[in-house]
Amino acid sequence: MMEKFQKLALLIDAENIALDNLESVIRKISAYGRIVIQRAYGDWSKESLKNWKDSLNRFGIKAEQQFNYTPQKNSTDMALTIDALDLLYQSSYDALAIVSSDCDFTPVSLYVREHGIYVIGIGEKKTPEAFKKSCNEFILLKTADSKIDNTLQNKPSQSGSEKRKKIPESIHKLLKEAFETHKKEG
Repeated sequence: MMEKFQKLALLIDAENIALDNLESVIRKISAYGRIVIQRAYGDWSKESLKNWKDSLNRFGIKAEQQFNYTPQKNSTDMALTIDALDLLYQSSYDALAIVSSDCDFTPVSLYVREHGIYVIGIGEKKTPEAFKKSCNEFILLKTADSKIDNTLQNKPSQSGSEKRKKIPESIHKLLKEAFETHKKEG
């Protein structure tokens, strides 16, 4: 039986996960309970993250800006880690979902778990075993070579009305999957 949580925190390492997976992540995590904190971390000035804005706004996810201090170092991981611990000490959540395929989150996952919080890791096949095993549960995301639902991928050729049509479809999919999950448990 799947755990149900009252206060779920969803922290996303946007520099280490494909935008194509965002809708799937939201759908999968909402099945665990009420998401009260949704944050995505990245250096939003990077070309590789420019398409995230519309999707973050659509899902009400707070974008946390973190510039890299040196070219080869990713400061985003530290910002996400600090927030995870800060929110832990504020008793802001009873379950933490970390979306990344990066093993750098292994220590924070272990620490949060040791403090009695349920940790859900979400990442791609390439995620190191250390991070997977540090979580209470790990959800594997489909990769680009799998069939992926791209309804939320930013497509510059779409008109505003086409984008508005996609929003109800996405919400419908989320509600249907949540209903099916709860129906199976009942």
